[in-house]
Amino acid sequence: MNKLINKLAHLDKSELIEFIVKLHSDSPELQQKIELFASKESADEQIKLLKKRIQSIKRGNRFIDYRHTRSFCSELHDIADSISALVSQNTQHKAVFELADAFMQSHEKVYERADDSSGYIGDIYRTFVGTWLTAAKQLRLVQQTTKPTKNTINWQDEVLQRFNNNGYSVWDYLLEKTAILLSTSELENLATHFENKARHALKNPPENDRYGYTALRAQIGLKGVGQALNNPELIEKGTLLGSPEPNELQKQSLAEMLLNLGHAKRALTWLQGSWPQRHGYEQQKLLDACYQALGDVNAQVELRRQQYQQLPNHHNLTALLEISSEDEREILTRQAVAKAQTIDDFSSRVGSLIDLKATDVAAVQVINNTSELPRVGYYALPDWAKHFAKNGQPLAASLCYRSLIDDILQSARTKAYHYAATYLEKLFVLAPKITDYQTHIHHSEYVEQLKAQHKRKSGFWARVNF
Repeated sequence: MNKLINKLAHLDKSELIEFIVKLHSDSPELQQKIELFASKESADEQIKLLKKRIQSIKRGNRFIDYRHTRSFCSELHDIADSISALVSQNTQHKAVFELADAFMQSHEKVYERADDSSGYIGDIYRTFVGTWLTAAKQLRLVQQTTKPTKNTINWQDEVLQRFNNNGYSVWDYLLEKTAILLSTSELENLATHFENKARHALKNPPENDRYGYTALRAQIGLKGVGQALNNPELIEKGTLLGSPEPNELQKQSLAEMLLNLGHAKRALTWLQGSWPQRHGYEQQKLLDACYQALGDVNAQVELRRQQYQQLPNHHNLTALLEISSEDEREILTRQAVAKAQTIDDFSSRVGSLIDLKATDVAAVQVINNTSELPRVGYYALPDWAKHFAKNGQPLAASLCYRSLIDDILQSARTKAYHYAATYLEKLFVLAPKITDYQTHIHHSEYVEQLKAQHKRKSGFWARVNF
């Protein structure tokens, strides 16, 4: 890139202009970007051009399928970034806010014509909410210096309207960021509004609201305002109004919110007790983060020590070594290989031994437990095989490759036949290096067995080069 910049710097300005004009003429997809760049000295001109681009994406009727979503997102990103640049200039406040608002409001038309199963489009709009709030704040500051009129925006109502009309979830992060725009008293008014609405809906559910959506929506609003005010009580109340005894997922959500806002001690209260095993990992992870935030090294060490005792894999060992004393690190390191061999899960056991660079021990595990190989994740076995082949364990490597070949051929996964052929070729390379097959059949016998069992899989054999 630096080389390109240096080359461009030596070109004549008129040549560059001529080249850009030609690009503008020959590349319709670049025309709007070039025009916007050329108008960077005029905020008015940029606003006009960006309005046209927003109208263009709203009027478009060509369906954007999954394959073309990324290129469409590039256009949305460019519009959002250009509006953000205008907001940062702190000028033309009314026009810039209307532009930011028009972009946010374009989401309905965009969703009607685009496949957003990847979530990229929604992420662009949700991220842009911060820009929308900043533009709103700048306009509000200007409005406060003039006499109110019927066109003066009530920003508290404006925020509430956006929150209530959030069918595509693009305003999900609005309330928690609203301190950018609203005052503390306005946020407190919103909190009161949401709490009263939640209590009323819980006590007197609307007839057409069989799933309690009205109360739930108000509780979400209360938690959002609680985050904006950094008020733990409001955040907790947002859950407890509808669930006086929260389940593990609700406790996890509360702990995460409180921890992110700097209330680690309060977050700890929601992580106590014994959680079901399916939620244990999240509980332990949050406990660790709380102890770290509180500077409670002793509690953090004890927690990680318990995790390592329960599952002495390489990941848990590394985490414990990070904060252990020098003496304990020495003992842990010395005993690590022996501990790893006690892991019940075969895949985790061998993987940990490989991570510990105990290749010979890991190879023995594979050689003595080949019946376990089919249950190992498909993405792990090729890495194991490469590792064993590179580190003087050709038999273990071959057994991994055999397992992969058998799985592909027995399942008749034709799209993976080229992988199976590659693995078979690797077996031919490894065979001369194996001096003892132990209880396993010889390479030549294995190949003959393949021919007998899968002789009709011509799609596979056509890819094999003996």
